[in-house]
Order: sequence, then C-alpha cells, then structure tokens
Amino acid sequence: MAEAEHSDRLHQMDVHYHLFEHRYENGVNILDDELLAAVGVNGLSMFQLNWHVFTESDRGKLIPMALREAIDMANSTRLGPTVLLGAELVYSNRLTQSDQFNLSWYLITSEGNYVVDCVLNRHQCDSYEY
Repeated sequence: MAEAEHSDRLHQMDVHYHLFEHRYENGVNILDDELLAAVGVNGLSMFQLNWHVFTESDRGKLIPMALREAIDMANSTRLGPTVLLGAELVYSNRLTQSDQFNLSWYLITSEGNYVVDCVLNRHQCDSYEY
C-alpha cells in the first residue's frame, strides 16, 4: 500500500488505537505489559491496562543467550517450516507463571511466537506447535 493510500485509509477510520509498551529503566520491554487506548469520534472508547512493577534479579547482570541458541531451542520442538519475522529481548513471566520476570528472547514467526527464557533455558510457543 502506498503512503498516500495508507494516509487516506487512516483518515477514514472511526477509531484509532494507541499502544504504549511498558519498558524497564534499561529500555527492555516487559512482555504483555501495556496501555492500550482506543479513541473514536466521540472520544475515548476503550482503555486497557496491564502493568507490573518489579526490580531486576539480585543475581547481578544476566548475559542473555545468543540469538542463534534461542532460535535453535525454539526449532527443537517445531515440526513445520516457519519464517522468523523479528526477535527482541524482553522480561517475561510466561514460563515462571509467577511474579518473577526473567530476561527472555521473544521470537516472532509466521506460525506463532516463542518466548525463550534465558534463565530457565526453556521455551514456549503461544500457538499449537506446528
């Protein structure tokens, strides 16, 4: 879509969504923490907040695993082909299922997204592992 076409489409929309990600003081995103607001023709039409307050682990500065290692770990349980669309270091509690947020790789693929926990050395896909 050309820029002018995209601009025209935006101007014709009745609702605009604004997403603000929660980033820790070191600039790393806290996965799933966000403020989402929808603004329509009559003003604010929706507001969703998911926010955690936490501090870094007392273990000192954690060096994340290499991206290649995280990709290999995610590939170890996947049967079908996929395309890696993006990768980002994040803090996540998806594998701890607690208030403990570990430094993790978030891998965005064409067939699902993976969280690879650098502390636990485990991973999880957000969709059926294809």
